[in-house]
Amino acid sequence: PQKLAESKKEEGNVKFKERYYRQAIALYTEAIDIYAKDKTFFTNRATAHMKLNEYAEAAADCEKATIIDPKFAKAYQRGSASYCHMGKFEEAE
Repeated sequence: PQKLAESKKEEGNVKFKERYYRQAIALYTEAIDIYAKDKTFFTNRATAHMKLNEYAEAAADCEKATIIDPKFAKAYQRGSASYCHMGKFEEAE
């Protein structure tokens, strides 16, 4: 299942680069549904949500990524940025 999930993530990355953010989110979600233990699936989906100004969804995905890997700096950075966009500065810390 991990390889299949990774291929879905790669498909999502292609859609993201093409700026098809909704399609990228759908593919990242498929990857998560198959294998929810990869932190990058969540942060990639968070980034796509951020491109659509969906900051609450992005922050939630970043929190999930930090549960998988509490030292994953990219998840904290993107999560903080999402909270700042929502005006939730205390949560951003």
